[in-house]
Amino acid sequence: MVAINDSTDSSFFKENPKIFKDEHELLRYIVPFKNWVIGRPDRKEYAIRNGAPKLLLNLFSLENLSMNEKYQVFVVLNSLMSEDQDPFVQFLRHEDLLSVMQMISKRDSTPYGMLNITLKVFNTMLSFDKAAEYVTQLHSDSIINQMFDLYTLPLKEQPSLDVLRISNLSSKILHRLILYNSKVGDSPRFCSALFQITNRATQLRLYSRRRFWNDCSILITNSLGTLNAYLKQHVKSYKQREKTRLESNGHVSPRDMDLDEIENVFEGNKDKVALFKSEIFGPNGDEYITQLFCLVRQFDPCIRLLSISCLVTLYKAGILSKNQTKEIQMIVTPILIRLFFESREAKQIAPRILAIIINENEIMQKTAVNAGFIDAAKYLLEYATKEEENEINFLSDELQSSVCFNLPATKKEQKNLILESVLLAVAALTTSKDEYRKLIVDAKYLPVIINALKINSNSVKKAACECLLSLSRSVYILRTGLADADVSEPLIKLLSDPDTRVKSTATSAICNLVLKFSPLREKFLTTNFIDTLISNISTKDSSLRKKTVWVLRHVVFGDDETIQLEPLKKIGASKLVELCNDEDLGVQEQMLQVLRNFTCQKEESVDFLLKMVPMELLAKILLEKLESKNPILIEPSIYILVHIAASDGELRDSILRQTKLLLLVKEIMLQEAQRLKPEQMSTNVSSPESDSEMDLQEDDFDREMRPPFDIYEEDTYEPNSEILLAGIWLCINILWPKQCTSPSQEDKERASILQNLGFGECLQMLQNHSSPDVRERVKDALMYINVTD
Repeated sequence: MVAINDSTDSSFFKENPKIFKDEHELLRYIVPFKNWVIGRPDRKEYAIRNGAPKLLLNLFSLENLSMNEKYQVFVVLNSLMSEDQDPFVQFLRHEDLLSVMQMISKRDSTPYGMLNITLKVFNTMLSFDKAAEYVTQLHSDSIINQMFDLYTLPLKEQPSLDVLRISNLSSKILHRLILYNSKVGDSPRFCSALFQITNRATQLRLYSRRRFWNDCSILITNSLGTLNAYLKQHVKSYKQREKTRLESNGHVSPRDMDLDEIENVFEGNKDKVALFKSEIFGPNGDEYITQLFCLVRQFDPCIRLLSISCLVTLYKAGILSKNQTKEIQMIVTPILIRLFFESREAKQIAPRILAIIINENEIMQKTAVNAGFIDAAKYLLEYATKEEENEINFLSDELQSSVCFNLPATKKEQKNLILESVLLAVAALTTSKDEYRKLIVDAKYLPVIINALKINSNSVKKAACECLLSLSRSVYILRTGLADADVSEPLIKLLSDPDTRVKSTATSAICNLVLKFSPLREKFLTTNFIDTLISNISTKDSSLRKKTVWVLRHVVFGDDETIQLEPLKKIGASKLVELCNDEDLGVQEQMLQVLRNFTCQKEESVDFLLKMVPMELLAKILLEKLESKNPILIEPSIYILVHIAASDGELRDSILRQTKLLLLVKEIMLQEAQRLKPEQMSTNVSSPESDSEMDLQEDDFDREMRPPFDIYEEDTYEPNSEILLAGIWLCINILWPKQCTSPSQEDKERASILQNLGFGECLQMLQNHSSPDVRERVKDALMYINVTD
């Protein structure tokens, strides 16, 4: 309990000992109690700890309260809620919410002062999830209509501070309600009102100058924030409808696609865009978008940021026209970079919005670099990591009074948010081009990125891992800029982080750093590192499991036999089989890739695997993967057989005894040959020595490893020549002659078996295939299979 030390405090409670025991007694002294607590955090905490929340809420049920008594109760309630909301959550009842809504519904007979404080209390109550769910589920239409009516007051009445503040509070409540229910009656009418209020507030700011300046600025930011939330909810709703359509048409299973995977929901379809614009904006969609671009040029950083946020929501959904997209590139992107040097809230928000625009978009990335991103981001990183004495915690009035951005209040948290936002922007810039990765390395970003891995903030650590992931996609940077970087120790430590998302992103970053040709590989391959990976394999989080197995896929590909064998020894046979049949398709694929890399080029590794998993069991597993008809499982499965067949004659004969498996391989080859289009042909030379996965982690490696703002493309499993090449290599390795001079009897018998299974005819069909790789390998296979002629 908080001690009350001064004599005034103690005398107040000595004179009123029952004030925290009975609501009637509290009501009796409500005015002196209000004066006692307001402006004093220590007294507020004392009152909260002694049961004031329950008593104040109980007062709601008293029907004979006068308007003035209600006003005083609401003032005290609002003051205490602003100090600590948690104690109110357990005591808040449905009837309390109904009492507040009833008060709002009688606005014609309620003084503006009373209405103002009632809306403040209601807005705070709606920050409780259960309260918001109750209101939106049972009273959505009525309360939204009431809030809409109050929000549009500036269009109906002469401007005053009360009118503007009631409109502001109503916009906050609408914002909260939209997050739970995007259906706001007549959508075009709602959007029209948002733009009308914004225009009205902009005019009032201009003509009334100081009188309404602050309240009008807050109203504009709240209106734009509500608009952005509304647009996001409608885009999300459209994505859900699109996903449902794809599922009903059989194009995708419910588990194969998340909403975030549908990047451009309109697929460049002008009719769909026009229909969506009409649903949201009515006939004035382009006019409203033009107004947003005008607001981008406003002097106020908060208004700029929120108008840009609305435009970026439309841009990412693919709603903007080519000319409007060009304005995003030529106007919005440079303005965002200039905002790096503006207010502290701009420093926190602008880099994050820029990251959304430039992520995996080389045109936008080039614009950002030309607009001075490298120097501006470096300035922000220095600002965020610089220790300053006597720095005051500060947020502008617009953002303190807005629900649009949930920004932290403390100096340390604000600087961490700046650091996180800049790192996400750096990660977004470096997703594609080595040129920009080199600029980042040359500008000495790496020490800041590495240091960010050690900061006590999950978001910052995750963002730093994103940067390392993007940078490590470049072979050049991997061998130069990152070669001497001290990243192994902090990244290995993050593999044991309590936060699963941090572990997951750190695992993604490590994936490229342990490739065979990476200079950092040896620093990672320690017993502690392997043990941590094996531990994470058993996590319930499927994304982390997949990434961990992907790292193992690269770890087992190497020349050091001890390092290569250790992971599989520690995994064990039962867990290995379990991972091959994991409920997550990605985990299955990566475990098969682990076995593919593990068996590549080494007879010892093949023998080790077959001791763990006998050939009959392995063949059964591989047969199930081939029967799935899923190319991401088919290709590694066949290559495992390719590597086993490359070992010795006994194992080749063992494969030849798996008739059902071989017939399925032949069937798949025929299907792939018929489905493959010329533009999908590989131009890379393949061989048993180079068929393992040694590519850098591709951009579709995993969705969670990249910035949370990103919207990803749907995975598409198109047929490719690698499956054909795998099947041809299997024929070559099975038929590989025992001696170079003339075919032995064993060679002829193996060729005869494959001929009888139909592989000869299959290979004949592939002689004129469009892919040069396929044609070259087919020549070799036919040479060996025709020894029986």
